[in-house]
Order: sequence, then structure tokens, then C-alpha cells
Amino acid sequence: FLKQLSHEEEIKELLEKEQKAEKAAQRAREAEKTIVTGKKVKMLTNLPPKLADATGKGYRELFLTEGNSASGTLKKVRDPYTQGVLSLRGKVLNTHDEELADILKNQEIKDIISAIGAGVGSMVNVKNSRYDKIILATDQDADGSHITVLLMTLFLYHMRPLVEAGMIYKVQTPLYRVKTKSGDKYFYSDKELQEYAEMYGLPAHYDRYKGLGALTEEQTEEVLANADSRVLVPMTTTDMEKTLLIYD
Repeated sequence: FLKQLSHEEEIKELLEKEQKAEKAAQRAREAEKTIVTGKKVKMLTNLPPKLADATGKGYRELFLTEGNSASGTLKKVRDPYTQGVLSLRGKVLNTHDEELADILKNQEIKDIISAIGAGVGSMVNVKNSRYDKIILATDQDADGSHITVLLMTLFLYHMRPLVEAGMIYKVQTPLYRVKTKSGDKYFYSDKELQEYAEMYGLPAHYDRYKGLGALTEEQTEEVLANADSRVLVPMTTTDMEKTLLIYD
């Protein structure tokens, strides 16, 4: 009797999960239908006020920056024809378990989607993207890493074609700058600086960056805007299923 009861409970639990999944899928279809038919399409095509848009017609890249201080400096040194800047208010919504209808209620998420212009959910089309490259510009600390993960969660679960097309990048910002006779040298971790010190001795003068917002205009141009000196990490994967499992 107990075995039969346990089996019946398993079946009931399975049916409830299927019903929840079907209801979630139905809500997602309704949300996308609402966007397509025009109720929310205007919301996703109007550019956000916080976006400093690129004005050129050719190649364009969008920076998603952490905070107003970093974005303010970047806006001054960027190439306005090819580089756009969208400032985010710290940590964005975790969209991992959120349905499409719910994430569109969040202003920060709406701003990101409308700035890129490629669509959301099953309607994403990379050809419609307003930018060729989306660059995540966050600090090299725990909070910055968390923001990067939250942004990648949005792209992986709701705008995956952008990831699959290799359009998402993370700018690797340095922790230290050492002035040498041959020019400035950047270090991206404590380990790198330690190895340099072991080979050449600890430099008498070096800059420790506290975050993107603490960079000067010259430094911001060098580590973020200048394609020849910045370090970009492509946010791609050769195993999407394994990547999603890690995020789960």
C-alpha cells in the first residue's frame, strides 16, 4: 500500500510539473505575441534616455558599464561614431528563473534589450542588432564579477543567439599599472604583479586601480575605448549545455 501511495504521489508531482511548464510556456507565448502585436513593441524600440548612442552607420559597439562614474568618463573619451555607452545601476535583475513577461517589467532589462535592438526570447535576430559587439565593462572584483554573471544570465537564457554569434565580450580591466622605461605595463591580477616583482624587483611606483570609476580619462581611453590597447575576452562557449548547467 505504501509503495502504491508513493508511486501515486510521484505521478501527481510529475503532472503538476508538466502543468506548470505548460502554463509557463503559454505565458511566454502570450508575452511574445503582445510584443509582436504592438502593445510592448514601442517600449522595446524606444531608445533608453541613459544610452549615449553611437551615431555612425558602420561598425558599432555598445559598452554596458557599471555605474555612472565609469560611464561618464567613457562617454568623454569614446568614439561617438562607433561606440555607445549604457550605464547600469549596479546589479541587474537575476533573470535565470524569470519568465519573459516578468523580465520586461524591469526597467534596466528593458533598457538593455531596446539599446541592442535584436529582440528577446524566441524573436531574437542578430541581424537586427543595432551593435556588432556588446562589451561588458565591470570592475575586477566580486561585485563586478557578479554583475557580469547576471548579464550573461540574461544573454544565455533570453538572448542566446547573441552569445552563439560571438557578439558578447568582457573587457579585462587591469588591477595595476607600472611605469617602465619602455612604457606603461598593466597587470590583471596580484599574481602577475608578484611574478613581475620576483623577476625585476618590486617597482617603486605603481598605480592600484580601485575600479573603472577611478580611472582618469587617459586611462579609460587606454583600457576601454582603444581597440589596440584594451583586452577583450570573448564570452563564448563550445558546449552550451554544460555552460547552462554551470549557470543553473
